[in-house]
Amino acid sequence: MQVNVLYIMIIGKKILNHDSLPSTNSFAAHLLKHNDPEEGTVIQAGYQTKGRGQGDKKWNSDKNNNLLISIILFPELIRPDEHNLINIFVSLGICDYLDLYFPGSRIKKPNDIYYGKDKMAGILIENSIIDDRIKNSIVGIGLNVNQTNFPADLPNPTSQKIVTGDTYDLDDCLRCLLAALDARYKFVLYGDRFLLEEEYSRRLIQQEP
Repeated sequence: MQVNVLYIMIIGKKILNHDSLPSTNSFAAHLLKHNDPEEGTVIQAGYQTKGRGQGDKKWNSDKNNNLLISIILFPELIRPDEHNLINIFVSLGICDYLDLYFPGSRIKKPNDIYYGKDKMAGILIENSIIDDRIKNSIVGIGLNVNQTNFPADLPNPTSQKIVTGDTYDLDDCLRCLLAALDARYKFVLYGDRFLLEEEYSRRLIQQEP
């Protein structure tokens, strides 16, 4: 029997839910070190006590109001010098998801998703590279869904609820997000990567000189 791999879910086939974690990326790293997780395993937390952003930045989120996830990947078909493809497919997957609710989300380098002038989501990708291959990749995503009040020191946050006025079911949002990411990941593995890079370029916010 011939099976079409495009219809076999990779991202989201297994979801590990937690009420609270220090960091979903840190928990994913622990799983990789001490267990044997399958590719596409998703770690979700309702709250992070030590949520991490890019560099030394922190990721702030109200409890049970947003999507806080990390995804374990084994992207053997992506060479280390092509590692930016991971950021490209994740960014486009998040934009695909947001397009289900409202059009117009954009990508701001290196790792943010914006709607208008406001930040909707952040991405933290941690790759483990050995010799000429990416051994594994941990993709962390923080996506603002139902939160409407943010710390004053955050310059420009927004959320789906702020944009539309609607309250969203987080389980439904997670399923839609993972489906969008899964489709984009398969396009990286089996599709025309040049088309993916072109679409990414069109979504980019042009930086001011």
